[in-house]
Amino acid sequence: MSFGYDGPQAVGTNANQGESMQLGSTIITLTTLAIVSIANGQSLSVPFDASYAISDLGTPPGVPGPLGGLFVRAEDPTTLLIGGSANNLSAKIYAVTLVRGKDGHIMSFAPEPATIVATAPGIGGGGIDGGLAIGPGGVLFYTAYSTNDIGQIKPGSTVPDLLTDLTSIGVASSVGTLAFVPPGFSNAGKLKLASYNASIWYSSSVSPNGDGTFAIAKPTTPIPIGGGPEGILFVEAGNPEFAVNSVLISNYSAANVVAYDLDANSDPIVATKRTFINGVGGAEGAARDPLTGDYLFSTFQSGNRVLVVRGFSVVCPADLNGDGAVGPQDLALLLGDWGGTSSPADLDSNGIVGASDLAILLGAWGPCT
Repeated sequence: MSFGYDGPQAVGTNANQGESMQLGSTIITLTTLAIVSIANGQSLSVPFDASYAISDLGTPPGVPGPLGGLFVRAEDPTTLLIGGSANNLSAKIYAVTLVRGKDGHIMSFAPEPATIVATAPGIGGGGIDGGLAIGPGGVLFYTAYSTNDIGQIKPGSTVPDLLTDLTSIGVASSVGTLAFVPPGFSNAGKLKLASYNASIWYSSSVSPNGDGTFAIAKPTTPIPIGGGPEGILFVEAGNPEFAVNSVLISNYSAANVVAYDLDANSDPIVATKRTFINGVGGAEGAARDPLTGDYLFSTFQSGNRVLVVRGFSVVCPADLNGDGAVGPQDLALLLGDWGGTSSPADLDSNGIVGASDLAILLGAWGPCT
């Protein structure tokens, strides 16, 4: 499959020459006309096409293909973390600078080449695949294919601090993806895994090893889901066409992205499967833009591109009980977990619930918008 352009098209009114945006201490200026192409070759399925729009950001500069998982940290929304040379022993995680418009939406990649954050190999071969997420303590977790591993990279490290063989704990070879259940969902903080080869979804958890890394528990509740899963994204109830808490899964083998309703354990209900996007060659990693709620996903080969879907609402991580607002019940949950680790109330992902998390919650007080 190939990705092309249907002529250059600016998005909205945010591509004007000279536009700038400040995020923290970083100012990014659009000195030329910023173009976000309309993605070709893939299409949103009915009824999602009435509420969402898909665009193609192209290939991140300086990131060698195939592309792997991707992630945007809430505390650093000008940077995209993404896997390059995926599935290879030379795999690495790269940092790519994002250019945003005045409305906050990602317009393009900055022209400067990506920088290397860390190596991301598997055990004795393979490398980062479709899974990349920030876990407790700010640790980067990634899946490695085809060696069926999870790597962990502590803040400040440039190599994996721990590689866990998933075969030894019952995961069918080889894993494709992982994600942590976000605040506002049942079982928030739990680790979800999916085997690419076996197309099986698993539920797990992590616990501190005492050295800044985490032990991964033997997975439970295996659920056959098909499709060759490579990316996981949780979607809150209330987004258009999502009446209940749901999950989007990038299916490499099926060349699509599908949606499932979630059960009480935040696992997919197979009978509720709906196709969200068709014709996605190399559907790979999945991530949420913390500023706009937009859905980002990468492609493994098939142009090695990053695509973005607009139409989702902004994530509200301080809404710990999932009622659509930050208020007294969320405050009570945070205070009840004070000093705890591996808690959804660890809003700054520093490994412990404390004063900075309280400040984040109070700063978000009121309805989620």
